[in-house]
Amino acid sequence: MSYTLNLSPGIDLVVGPAAANRLLEQLAQAIGDGAQPSPAVLEDDDPRWERHSGSTGHEGPEWTDHYATQAEAFYARLRGKGKLFFDLLLDRPGQQLSVEDLIAASDGEFTSSFSIAGAINGLRLPHKESALRYPFYWWAGTPSSTYAVKVSVAAVFNAARAKAAN
Repeated sequence: MSYTLNLSPGIDLVVGPAAANRLLEQLAQAIGDGAQPSPAVLEDDDPRWERHSGSTGHEGPEWTDHYATQAEAFYARLRGKGKLFFDLLLDRPGQQLSVEDLIAASDGEFTSSFSIAGAINGLRLPHKESALRYPFYWWAGTPSSTYAVKVSVAAVFNAARAKAAN
């Protein structure tokens, strides 16, 4: 999905969701009202989920409460930056986060798209062992890819995360 902003007659700016959110934040600050826009949340039935770039990583059943035990095992296997990446998504269910968003939210742990790609590689084995699709989606983009977890999937994994914390 993209948004077209008409800047003046004959000048249009086409941006994706992450860039549109950043522009909105910058405009709110420039206007000086200090209001921060709330990021758009994709509902689970939003058609954008099906336009992901995940190819074979999204084959298989979606994560539901039926797979709570597998979600616990998946989450228990996460370490380091792979865990950080997934936790950042779980903390923002339904929100598409760009590479820049993830870098900003990581307190310096992620420095580039390459460090995020390395973190995602850390989810490869838990994903393979689960025999389910990846629990997050991604959309290839230029200049930045975006990532998100469905709200219902985040609920399953947030329950697993809470159980692991106890």
